[in-house]
Amino acid sequence: MKKTEKKCAAMACAAVCVAILPISSDMTVSAVELQPVQVLALGDDCLAGASDGTSAVEIVADYLGGEAVNDAKVGTTTADLVSSLTSDSTVQAHVAAADVILVSVGVNDLMEAVFYDNPYLTSVSSQTTLSGLINAMPSSQALNVTSYVIDVLPDTVETINANLQQTVTLIRQKNPVANIVIQTVPNPIAIDFDQWNGVVSDNRQAATVELYYYLNACILGGSYESQYLKNSDLEIETGINQAIENLDRVAVADFYDAFVGADGEDGLSFYLTDIANLNMTFTPVGQVLLAAAAIGADAQLGDGDGSVITAAYDATSERSTLSSTRSALHRMITAVESNTKVTYALGDVDGNGAIDIQDAYQTLQVYSSMSVGFAPDFGPLQRRAADADGTGDLGIYDAYRILLYYSTQASGGTPSWE
Repeated sequence: MKKTEKKCAAMACAAVCVAILPISSDMTVSAVELQPVQVLALGDDCLAGASDGTSAVEIVADYLGGEAVNDAKVGTTTADLVSSLTSDSTVQAHVAAADVILVSVGVNDLMEAVFYDNPYLTSVSSQTTLSGLINAMPSSQALNVTSYVIDVLPDTVETINANLQQTVTLIRQKNPVANIVIQTVPNPIAIDFDQWNGVVSDNRQAATVELYYYLNACILGGSYESQYLKNSDLEIETGINQAIENLDRVAVADFYDAFVGADGEDGLSFYLTDIANLNMTFTPVGQVLLAAAAIGADAQLGDGDGSVITAAYDATSERSTLSSTRSALHRMITAVESNTKVTYALGDVDGNGAIDIQDAYQTLQVYSSMSVGFAPDFGPLQRRAADADGTGDLGIYDAYRILLYYSTQASGGTPSWE
């Protein structure tokens, strides 16, 4: 196309913009600041951060060149999360502003049902370690402990599943476009029993194994029949992780399998979490794994700086250990650390280094889909690039500003967001 024709086409584009979007005195193309991607963590111990300050939400935010807000708290249950989303104005504001929302919740509900609310475990509330908790189980009450667990777990799972659905609904009411990534629930007592030899009696270890399989039924669905006690079978129609996988418009970071380990491998609770001290706060290497799982779960998070993951992984000094003993976990990290960050600029929605009609068209296309309830096809970096008016939302005016910028440039003018 000749230069004159390009200029005419650009002027025509601008004319169309003016025709479909009447300009008022306060609708000027003023300067906007390109806001960083906002990454929010909600839920329980898993995302609350390690003792050294390492947290999965910080790693994901760094990976996207953004900012992190961590509203996850140790001890949070699904009911607690629903309550905060319903009534906590600070949490609600954080949800509304977020581009990416990481959620981990459910494990504390199970711990409460099995241990802390169990009337046959009368001294567990004073325990500060998992070994102490298991040793507090009276052998004479083993049948009653198990019977109680079998009675309450089906309702517990049903409540958890309902609260998870409510969690997503409440998030979407405040923020219809954020990327939501929900971690599957790991089994808190997927532990290496070899570390307990001489610390916990054999019969109590056997009881803990039973509880592990009961929890597995809750998490995965299905049934488990006691190997030691008659008439002690548990059946769960829809497991917690099945319910998570059935949620609409969320990405699922499936951490369960890697956490529990393959057949013949020891469970990793003691290695990846602080469950030995009765919370599920993840260790530094566990935080890296949580971040890698979250990023790998959502294709829209693929445009990030993998070197951030490399640095976080190397800082744990666990790379050689994981690469030789847990190849699945190692691959989870290396798959993400190979990503190359896409540098984006305001208006350059497709990231090709130029601002043109296609950027405006893509913005309009995604806005149209969102306006009728569909999830955006843009990742968080693209959404920031398309937010040409800096309001945090996508709309017709964003496309107008991008097209006006392009038409000014194509007609020989000097474009500016000023």
